[in-house]
Amino acid sequence: MNSNKENESKLLVLPYIKGISEKIERICSPLNIKLIFHSSTTLRKLLVHVKQATPMEKKKGVVYSIPCMNCNSVYVGETGRNLEKQLKEHQYAVNRMDNENGISVHAWKKSHRVNWDESRVLKMIPNYFHRRLTEALIIQSSNTTSNLDKASSSTLRRLRSCKNSSVN
Repeated sequence: MNSNKENESKLLVLPYIKGISEKIERICSPLNIKLIFHSSTTLRKLLVHVKQATPMEKKKGVVYSIPCMNCNSVYVGETGRNLEKQLKEHQYAVNRMDNENGISVHAWKKSHRVNWDESRVLKMIPNYFHRRLTEALIIQSSNTTSNLDKASSSTLRRLRSCKNSSVN
């Protein structure tokens, strides 16, 4: 019975690497180990491409910035939706002179133009409280934002307390 076990060869599947695979095969042959080599480059891998990565502007749950074209003022915001949709809302607010929107107020009070093309995602943060806290910290650390809420210390404390109470 032992002689059958000794005669049985073990099977090992490895990727083929020219020059190395042949040496491994020579070493394994006397040990009764049968090798099967496969190519790491297949026709499928060469021809089939998985979908492209989603652009940051289309990702949900982001902290973003929108700069002014005439000065170094920047609006910082957060949204659970994607930046593309949020920009359309801001553009609508500017067009109707919304006095509750920081970008609109800045644009109309200073007669400045918004640089929509330079708007960008600063961070992608799916968690609502982390996103709000990050937005507030960025606003507070900058003295050139056109945000109406300048993210005071009390705002940060409220966000932190909301986060802590939601964890419990």
